[in-house]
Amino acid sequence: MDAPRGREAAALGLVVLAALLGLWLLVARPVAVAPAPVQPRTFASPEEAALWALVVERTGEAEQPRPFGGVGLPFPGEADGGPRLAMGREVWRTQCMHCHGFDGRADTPTADLLEPRPRDFSLGIVKYTSTEAGAPATRDDLVRTVRNGLDTTAMSAFRGLPEASLRTVVDYTAWLLVRGDLWTRARAALAEGLTPEAALDRAWEATLEDWRTAPDRVVAVPPAPRDAAALLEEGRRLWTDPRAGCADCHGADGRGRGPLVWDAVAERWLLRDAWGREARPRDLTTGNLHGGRTTPDLYRRIHAGVKGTPMTGRGELLEPREIHALVAWVRHLAER
Repeated sequence: MDAPRGREAAALGLVVLAALLGLWLLVARPVAVAPAPVQPRTFASPEEAALWALVVERTGEAEQPRPFGGVGLPFPGEADGGPRLAMGREVWRTQCMHCHGFDGRADTPTADLLEPRPRDFSLGIVKYTSTEAGAPATRDDLVRTVRNGLDTTAMSAFRGLPEASLRTVVDYTAWLLVRGDLWTRARAALAEGLTPEAALDRAWEATLEDWRTAPDRVVAVPPAPRDAAALLEEGRRLWTDPRAGCADCHGADGRGRGPLVWDAVAERWLLRDAWGREARPRDLTTGNLHGGRTTPDLYRRIHAGVKGTPMTGRGELLEPREIHALVAWVRHLAER
């Protein structure tokens, strides 16, 4: 077996393993999960350690989360944040901790077995959202992901959870994400020479404001043109147009090995994502579209990009009709 086919076989094996594990998790829930050893945090300097202590002082620990600023959750209108977060933590322990970890860092033995790896929430980034580039996820984004899962990954659908449990575990997941976003921004401010106190103060209001206003930054999706055949042909042409740049990463054939991301001579991936892992564009011909395959899903992904990855949005470069044309071509690649 040649090297590329060997790698493809190995990748298929990992997908099958992830699917089987996801199926087991779906059937076995709820499960009693023994607390995994908590990986200690490491800090680059005493100042960074002091900054983390301040973050914990304001936001609480993973097992005792505190609503941000005493005004509820990161979402508008959530005044009963404390009890909801406590309920969400309990759901997290039985449904999420085995993959996403004690405090959302995805540092568990289960996570080590899976490809793609479960999301590490410590950076505050959600890859698949309805919002524009630079905006965080909305509550609806998180609810949709937890309810529907992510196609062909071990993140299975949680439709069987009672609605109250689903909503509160989303609240807790949001708490982890906002704390991760806050920590990331505060560390950046610390690196600029601010004191730990000043760094946290700078990051605090900006972080909460971004999460509270995320629903105002949802990408509007106009109706798709009705001339399907012409739209598909336009999408085929746009695929290799430098303004769209799709073939540079996904390849002219849509198999995910374009010249910007794959070194065919050295047989290695060239780019990394925000979590430091190899950035592998989707092989669209497999039909696996992790972030959803509806028209709004695909339109927003092309418009705003996939957060935390090298896939940037094209909303400022392409007209709405052109984005719809690319949606049609992506569907063609995924379904043929």
